[in-house]
Amino acid sequence: MGAAAGAVGLTPLRVAGQTPQVKAFRAPEDKGLTGTDYRRLRRRGRPTLYMGKEREFIGMPIGGLCAGQIYLGSDGRFWHWDIFNQPGNTRNDTVYVTPLEAKSEVKQGFSVAWKGESVQGERNLDSDGFKNHSFRGQYPFAEVFFEDDSLPVEASLKAYSPFCPLETEESSHPATCFIYRLTNRSDEELEISVSGFVENRVLSFSKPHASGRRVNQMVDSGSWAGQSLSATIDPPQETESNEPEVFEDWSHGSYRGWKVEGTAFGESPQRVKDMPSYMGEITDTTEFIANTHQTRNGEDVVEGDNH
Repeated sequence: MGAAAGAVGLTPLRVAGQTPQVKAFRAPEDKGLTGTDYRRLRRRGRPTLYMGKEREFIGMPIGGLCAGQIYLGSDGRFWHWDIFNQPGNTRNDTVYVTPLEAKSEVKQGFSVAWKGESVQGERNLDSDGFKNHSFRGQYPFAEVFFEDDSLPVEASLKAYSPFCPLETEESSHPATCFIYRLTNRSDEELEISVSGFVENRVLSFSKPHASGRRVNQMVDSGSWAGQSLSATIDPPQETESNEPEVFEDWSHGSYRGWKVEGTAFGESPQRVKDMPSYMGEITDTTEFIANTHQTRNGEDVVEGDNH
């Protein structure tokens, strides 16, 4: 802080009729700190490990700067995927007063499986598979520890998004890195594997008339392998014209061809040009319209509406 505060200009207090006096303050090189003070400032301490109910509202941004928001929960699952260009729940300050519930718009996760001579099994790497899990967050890194004394396998996760201070482009990749560390706690040799799954949500928020088929494709470049989630859009279907078919109207100034019951519409349609001005501008393709707000034979407005 001392190195950064070379000279601080104090905001002057203006008084009518006087020239403001600006005093510069220069931080002294010698702060008067003792050796004990320096050791205390350099002490790193211990990172906080969150357990129990403390884990309930944990959500660490882990999607890359300006690349669409994804939050990492305390059990290693993603929640509140703000990547669909929809009004997001995480974009206002009320979430700090009333924290959001940890939930996911996309089904996603990992699991660990093990197999040996006498044991085999599989567990989800989340709170469903490991009730005893803990979270340590040191942005941009997060660590999740999965423990169960009854299992021969112990697992931990280190997750992060590429983040390089002062390097905007390198920090804006829409990527999240997961590194799982697996420990064999048993006395026998185990074959251990990790598998993951993610739901294809392409077209989920498209226009109602947009339809297509979701496509999940494995991609192998030789140096890396992955899964591509996409969709093929169906071509628009040729439909019949939506233009209305007129089979009868009252352009001839009468209700000829119509079955009229009651007196609400009067004995004949009204001319558009004769409509009361307070009803506003009425535009139509015909000279006559049918109108229930019709006064006739000297009736006033109330009597006309009573029909």
